[in-house]
Amino acid sequence: IFSLDHRSPVGFLAPVMRLPEEHSRMVYFAVSDYVFKTASLVYNEAGFLNFSITDDLVPPTSNIRLTTNSFRTFVPRLARLYPNMNLELRGAMVSAPFLNFGSGNLSSTPQIEVEGFVLLPNSVREP
Repeated sequence: IFSLDHRSPVGFLAPVMRLPEEHSRMVYFAVSDYVFKTASLVYNEAGFLNFSITDDLVPPTSNIRLTTNSFRTFVPRLARLYPNMNLELRGAMVSAPFLNFGSGNLSSTPQIEVEGFVLLPNSVREP
């Protein structure tokens, strides 16, 4: 979208902005959802919205750990095949998340794909 080497158009139009007819102030500032939609596309294409969570990122006081033992109830086979191993969760956006502006509210419904990996002792990730 904003690469100097490979430019691409944004798939939506910038909305017409309407400011008050009466100009009682010296300066007006207005931002449309176009700014957020464009930023979302850029960050998504650059991979900045992807994430990775490992057990060291979970607070030590948490009852849930990212280990195969913690997930034994949900996936018993995982704990049998890989006992006492750490897990990693990797998330990626399916598409750029957009903010929706409504009368008095703001919402977003991101679509995320999450993959889980067992972290083996040799630093290999096992899906």
